Amino acid sequence: MTLETLPPLTQEQVGRFLTSMWRFQRQLKQELDPLLAAQHGLDSRKFFILKSIQSGHQYPTVLAEKLQIPATLLSRYLDQLVKQQLIERQIDAQDSR
Repeated sequence: MTLETLPPLTQEQVGRFLTSMWRFQRQLKQELDPLLAAQHGLDSRKFFILKSIQSGHQYPTVLAEKLQIPATLLSRYLDQLVKQQLIERQIDAQDSR
């Protein structure tokens, strides 16, 4: 059986899948956040922001798009990371960002 021949999912199946994903995400956050806080003083959002910066996404606009969070919220997190001395922010000499 290929993907083309599978019957379409019912609304109930999609609902169960989305509920399972939501529960998984919440459980992961409940397990991960205390570990990150104890070992690094971070929550999962700040951790993923740092990982994205580490992988080369350095401009706030690019980070916001990559992480799919509003730029204003990202800016708040970046300010917190600066206060924790985990990142430095500076204006780009080439394009004033």
